[in-house]
Amino acid sequence: MDGESTVLGLDLSLTSTGIVVLSPRGEVLYNRVTGCQLRKAKIWDEQKRIAEIVEVIEEILGGEYGIKYVAMEDYAFNQRKDSKITKQAELVGAVKYMLYQYRIEPVVVGISQSRRLTFGIPVGVSNKERKEGMKIKDKVKALVKEQYDLEFSTNDETDAFVIAEAVRKAAMGGDGLTVKEIESIRKLLSRRKGEK
Repeated sequence: MDGESTVLGLDLSLTSTGIVVLSPRGEVLYNRVTGCQLRKAKIWDEQKRIAEIVEVIEEILGGEYGIKYVAMEDYAFNQRKDSKITKQAELVGAVKYMLYQYRIEPVVVGISQSRRLTFGIPVGVSNKERKEGMKIKDKVKALVKEQYDLEFSTNDETDAFVIAEAVRKAAMGGDGLTVKEIESIRKLLSRRKGEK
């Protein structure tokens, strides 16, 4: 990653897409959520919601940030209904098509992998913590606060930060990452560039 490039992190969701832009030094340049909950929506409403999310991302890409890498969470299918998976796939497809128009291939990273790369440890919730009511998202928010002194208003922004930070760290040389973790992300980055 060169000195002028930035990373756009996306935690795509129809109801609350988390968006974070990181500078090469890891400063948060921009963050927000977009999307909305629809009740008994018509197809037009669903299309409009996807279009609005894509338009927000496109404004960032066309803006002042000089985005070089777009980091996206890989699909997570745990406990979703088929209809929700299909709608989520429509959003991901629309975003990927828009990125294609900008000639940007996203770096798609699993959320567990991005957490491990960002924090330098596997992130999970112990049985004791689970019994005390802690959820993985709470632990991630606490780690972001502890290690980066950052707080985001939503879990979606927090996840977008974690995804962007994992890619930023690997692209900048992997400070604090193991060789295996750096190689893993570099494979994703080189595949994005069409290299072998």
